[in-house]
Amino acid sequence: MPLPPTWTPAEARAVGLTRGHLRGPSFVRLAHGLTARLDDAVDESERLRLVARVLPADAAYSHATAAALLGAPVDAPRRAHIVLTPRRVLPQRAEFVTHARRLLPEDVVQHRGLRLTSGAQTFLDLAATPPPWDLVAVGDALMRAGHLDQANLARRLSRAARVRGVVRARECAPLLSSLAMPGPRASSGTG
Repeated sequence: MPLPPTWTPAEARAVGLTRGHLRGPSFVRLAHGLTARLDDAVDESERLRLVARVLPADAAYSHATAAALLGAPVDAPRRAHIVLTPRRVLPQRAEFVTHARRLLPEDVVQHRGLRLTSGAQTFLDLAATPPPWDLVAVGDALMRAGHLDQANLARRLSRAARVRGVVRARECAPLLSSLAMPGPRASSGTG
């Protein structure tokens, strides 16, 4: 299914759309400088695909945003979390919570047209905030969905020296099982 058309202010002016048109009921502001026409309802996954246009090429959705998109029992945060390669100045946008991470290619996956952190990286990113039982529920869900396995998680955790939450992630990792029954939704602990 194709995404609805989007415009930057310059593109909108070039096709004859005024600011008044873009503020009307047929359009929605996705991010600063990015507007979409609402032909149909736009769900969260489509919205994130649309706003990915304004992100740097190395950006990937991360933390609770990635967990929710991968099917873990967490609520998607109000502001999407993204991860970028460390640089002198990280681009900041009001619509996103930006994190700096040095990731390997195996730490990023394509899922439903979106660039996300892998199951193992997402588990590590979330390890610092929720209580252990919620972290285990998230890990179990990622395993059930096929986004996480013990070997990939062990590899990622072995590289995680001095990363916030790594101790909790290492404590919870042996408790994960793809056979565990789904429990209630965990709160993501991030907003």
